[in-house]
Amino acid sequence: MESPALPVTKSYAEKKGPFIGVAVRLVIAAIVILLALGIFWAAVSTHEPDSASVAGWLMAPVVWLLSSAYRKWKTIPTADKVATELTNPRLASRIALWFLLVTIVGTTLAIAIPLEQRHERSLRIRRLLDEGKALEPASTKNRLDVRSIVGRDVRSFPDFRAQTADLRIALDENDVLAIKRNELLNQLTYEFSDNPDARSMLELFKQITAEDFKASSVFRAEIACSDTLERSDETQQKKFLLLCEAPALHQIELSASTMDNLLKQAQQRGAKLPPDILAAFR
Repeated sequence: MESPALPVTKSYAEKKGPFIGVAVRLVIAAIVILLALGIFWAAVSTHEPDSASVAGWLMAPVVWLLSSAYRKWKTIPTADKVATELTNPRLASRIALWFLLVTIVGTTLAIAIPLEQRHERSLRIRRLLDEGKALEPASTKNRLDVRSIVGRDVRSFPDFRAQTADLRIALDENDVLAIKRNELLNQLTYEFSDNPDARSMLELFKQITAEDFKASSVFRAEIACSDTLERSDETQQKKFLLLCEAPALHQIELSASTMDNLLKQAQQRGAKLPPDILAAFR
């Protein structure tokens, strides 16, 4: 009579194999997630949406690896999951699981936090651009006022005094607007600190604003000359054209040439110039 067959006992290597298999799948899944994160941020930094889609496709093998790890875990007998001699393999699979969870949480935060910061930055930039756009009607009106005042036919010193009085008011308004524009440009330069093209354009606009301040200084020197002649005798007052207007006109012509060159550069780079400035180029 044959004796009954004894159950086949698995070796230690066979028992720990499924635990190691689960750990390997989890670690590989975590590595693929990190790789996808790297590709995603490289695509965002270089503004290449096609590369970003590659990061999305890498999630497919991650799902497969996680599903395979789960199926592998389900095949492990309950006795092996509590066996003392398999403590190390179980620990390896748990470490791999924690590594995966930390990777998922870290990746989520690495994407969510910068994206939220970019969104907030985008809102700040939009607000600054809206503020700049809101200044444009007043700036246009002020430029037209200054041109109108400077273009008057001044034949006598009283006419010159009236012109400089009106010019002073217009320049006070212009300086307030120029200061606001300069503040907006400084804030935009900070927001675009990582964008060389935008920073270059903003630097050009800063040069335009600086040239505007120079022109304002020339006009204020002309106003100061008018104030000085007001306290002088009539003979000196009759020389207002030579003493005040001529020097100012020469410097304004130089400044206007520089300003036109800067504005044309801005236009060539795609800047949308106000209608009154565009009309002056025609």
